[in-house]
Amino acid sequence: MNVKDFIQEFVDKKISNTKIQPNAVEEFIKSKLKIRTFIPFVEKRQIVELVVSTNTTEEYNIKKIDSAGQFVGFVTSMLVAHTDLELDQDNPVSSYDALSEAGLLEPIIACFQKDYSECEALLKMTVADVLADNELNVVVAKFLDGILDKFDSIGNVFKGALDGFDLQSVLGNFNKEDLNKLSGFLNKIK
Repeated sequence: MNVKDFIQEFVDKKISNTKIQPNAVEEFIKSKLKIRTFIPFVEKRQIVELVVSTNTTEEYNIKKIDSAGQFVGFVTSMLVAHTDLELDQDNPVSSYDALSEAGLLEPIIACFQKDYSECEALLKMTVADVLADNELNVVVAKFLDGILDKFDSIGNVFKGALDGFDLQSVLGNFNKEDLNKLSGFLNKIK
């Protein structure tokens, strides 16, 4: 059932929880939707990794998360995974908004709350893993690696310039022992 039709039927039937029917909304949801109260761990992980990767950008080796996009992406992914409700594929945010406005989003999630909470915990762990690269020591290490790479490049340039260099012709006035020490030093640089 698509979101628009589901909400329309809910509104048309004027369903609400009352003292006489305290679970009317939940009963309506369960009568209209096929609810999966559990999804396997592998599926949870795939969903979470997709949500995180879709909402992560990297600039100058610093990873950033679009938290709002991640939230809506996570909630709509949970709805798709746990129900047969058909969300608007082109604009899932509109489905999220419509369900929220109708007061149906929370009661639907409550039907699979335990599994939703487990997925949410997995989401937090995955985000922490992704953002671990942003810790100061990792950023500093990446910076130092970049500097060392530049020094290696500079060293290779000097090494190429020193190949075939006749030191004795330039330093003819030095004694043999001093020339051997200087030559040994320069050979170490090569």
